[in-house]
Amino acid sequence: MPEADDWDAEAYDQYITAKVLLPRDGQKVLGHVTSHKRDAEGNPIGKAYDNPILDTRLYQVTFPDGNVAEYSANIIAERIYSQVVNEGRQFLMLDEIIDWKRT
Repeated sequence: MPEADDWDAEAYDQYITAKVLLPRDGQKVLGHVTSHKRDAEGNPIGKAYDNPILDTRLYQVTFPDGNVAEYSANIIAERIYSQVVNEGRQFLMLDEIIDWKRT
């Protein structure tokens, strides 16, 4: 049986695997939070706090075009909370409809 102290904090991270609209090049793009950003020694950058405003962790986010960028935990939390209503349902903002016609 594995020791209680030998657990992977990343496996229980609330932001990893989240899909969230993030600002990128002046647009909002749906990104997938894939992992923590790590330093040269392999340690996660930043410190976790229960209050998202104080959370200093950095995450790697993969976008549909394959590019990877890093975002702080408080930016990810802000964007997640802005996309969820009180009942827990997620909604996405629609900017415009293009190339639509009626027959």
